[in-house]
Amino acid sequence: MRKNRLFHHKKTRLILILPTVLLLAALVVAIGQIRTLINSRAANGISLVPPSTISARVGEQFTYSLSVTNQRALNLRSVDLAIRFPQNALRLISIQPNTNSNMKSFMPFLPSGGFDSVNVVNSANTNGLISMSAATFDLSSNTLTPAQTSSTVLVNLVFSPLTAGTHTISFDTNKTVAAVSGATQSNLLAQSDMPSTTVNVTQVVATASPTPAPTATVAPTQTPIATRTPSSTISATPTVTPSATPAPTQIPGSALFDGSFETGGLTSFVISGAKISNTAFYAGTNGVILTNNNSYVGRQINTLLKAGVQYEISAYVKVVREGRSWGAPRLTCSFFQDLGSSNCGLANAKDLRSSGWQKLTFTKTFTASEISRNIFIGVKNFGFPGTAHVDNLTIVLK
Repeated sequence: MRKNRLFHHKKTRLILILPTVLLLAALVVAIGQIRTLINSRAANGISLVPPSTISARVGEQFTYSLSVTNQRALNLRSVDLAIRFPQNALRLISIQPNTNSNMKSFMPFLPSGGFDSVNVVNSANTNGLISMSAATFDLSSNTLTPAQTSSTVLVNLVFSPLTAGTHTISFDTNKTVAAVSGATQSNLLAQSDMPSTTVNVTQVVATASPTPAPTATVAPTQTPIATRTPSSTISATPTVTPSATPAPTQIPGSALFDGSFETGGLTSFVISGAKISNTAFYAGTNGVILTNNNSYVGRQINTLLKAGVQYEISAYVKVVREGRSWGAPRLTCSFFQDLGSSNCGLANAKDLRSSGWQKLTFTKTFTASEISRNIFIGVKNFGFPGTAHVDNLTIVLK
């Protein structure tokens, strides 16, 4: 009887232990499969390489250059990017795709063809997510290009810091995908292949000019004052208080400032990469040359505006060297000095020398809320590495 009890006890223990052993075995197999998948991804040699750290200052632009490495020379066909950044701390200014590799097409497309960078930038600055794709396709010839078998720069993103501090630019690992011809996996990027970037932003500190030592003032020699006789009468002359100078009246059809550049200087304008030239004019004797990507000439106008009335904003632009890129010179109205976003109006030029002088224009009625903040109008080479001439930048009361 005792022997039967012992046998029964051992049998019971075996029955209780067996499921645990089977569960542990299944877990070991699962872990092995996960490791195999991770190792197979890492072995593919496809990875994204952004800067590890970036140092910048508030209001000064910096470039986030993103490369893709292909260590095993696989037939890379496309990359879907989902890049997150804190939109309250960093502002995306422009997207500059590298079309010199086999990955010549960047999406989303415009209805007329080409990369719709403006909508991508505006959407990113709203929700903090840059969503775009690159593929080995030539849209101009509507043909598939050879696979990208080598490492290459994929895109340059230009940001402007809004606040000081430490910020992070990172990939959404669930939406960032690299696809290769003939691959059995839908995504060849492991999480370790998508490192984040730390952006250290400092505040611009203005250097105070030294205060000059005060100069000692020599007291004047007092001259004896003659005593008036009691019969003398002194008449006081009333002091006249000058009246305030009224604001100039805006007359319909008149320009709010001189944007003809005929003075030969740019001291009243905001500029970057712009210069006065006596060969770049539409009318008169002077105009402005914009010589590189993201160069601009603009003017702050919010102090000149009235709320609730309509204005026409215009400029003449001439492309003298085509950009061979997705961008174009554009007339824009922006809340930012660098004209990086079009907050209150936009007109794009054609990237064609044959177009000659192009008049870019749009109308805008400003609200009281809008004119309470900084507003700039101007022409910028947005994603356009060519050369453009600018003249007669004006805003007129309709």
